Amino acid sequence: MKSIIGLLVVVLVVGGLLFALNPTMDDFSAHLQKQAEAQASQSVQGGLGKALGSLAGVASGLSAKAYARQDYLVFSTYTLGKTSDPGSRYLGVAKIFIKLK
Repeated sequence: MKSIIGLLVVVLVVGGLLFALNPTMDDFSAHLQKQAEAQASQSVQGGLGKALGSLAGVASGLSAKAYARQDYLVFSTYTLGKTSDPGSRYLGVAKIFIKLK
């Protein structure tokens, strides 16, 4: 009986943490922005790379608004394009994003 109660407490704590850390659209936009800045600065070195990285970050932040979010309370999915035929799909869990497609 004690092990069932202990297991239930652990499940509730983990579920509560996942619920509290479920990423928002702002989190996803920031993730895309950082990713675009990193890719742009790696491709071009120096001051030009930093400038292009900033511009790419702004552009990706704007494009993140075109993503649709499906909220499942403890995780979210983000889809670019039609839901039936997505261009890109990401899974967001505990403020971490994983590209699925």
